[in-house]
Amino acid sequence: MISCDMMSIFFVFPCFQLQEESLEKVIKDTESLFKSREKEYQDTIDQIELELATAKSDMNRHLHEYMEMCSMKRGLDVQMETCRRLITQSGDRKSTSQITVAVDDSNPEEKPHPVPGLSVSSDLDEALNTHRHIAGSLE
Repeated sequence: MISCDMMSIFFVFPCFQLQEESLEKVIKDTESLFKSREKEYQDTIDQIELELATAKSDMNRHLHEYMEMCSMKRGLDVQMETCRRLITQSGDRKSTSQITVAVDDSNPEEKPHPVPGLSVSSDLDEALNTHRHIAGSLE
């Protein structure tokens, strides 16, 4: 014979079975929700990592461009200093040649002769042309 306790378990069992099925459904729904959220989060992480890689690549490119510009600037600074020196030397030599002309002015028919090996104007023209070429490549 089956005792009363056992009988009550059989009657209650369908109720437990319904609760168990309901809990299993809640668990499956929750797992599904968390899996979809996990996929969304992973997609967001992947997108951020891609953007980070792109930003790093852009920064690297900008760094190289900046270094190239600094190198060009240093070259231009050297060219400008060369031009300044040539202009200063040219001014000093013109002052000297004007004094010479003033001293040699006793014979008005004679013209001053260029000093051999002095090519300040051609050096200055060359420096200015180089400067223009470099400046043009920056545009």
